[in-house]
Amino acid sequence: MQYKPISNALLSVNTPDIQFKGVTKRFGEVVAVDDVSLSVDRGAFFSFLGPSGCGKTTSLRLIAGFEQPSSGDVLDRRQVHGRGASL
Repeated sequence: MQYKPISNALLSVNTPDIQFKGVTKRFGEVVAVDDVSLSVDRGAFFSFLGPSGCGKTTSLRLIAGFEQPSSGDVLDRRQVHGRGASL
């Protein structure tokens, strides 16, 4: 898993706590998360809602760093997970 700390100089009050940028996660031929882009503003309350098998747990595992995206980037105020992830 690739972790890259975000420089404090790059953080601002307007920096979202979490960002998905075109995130896809595949398990073999199964696509669990498909090209998701979202931002969760600093201090916001956010939840994933949906039916069983829609990618909620996989998305949370991506945020926590337990999984690495097949493509795209997951950014949070502490670290970056992804292939070729950069700010």
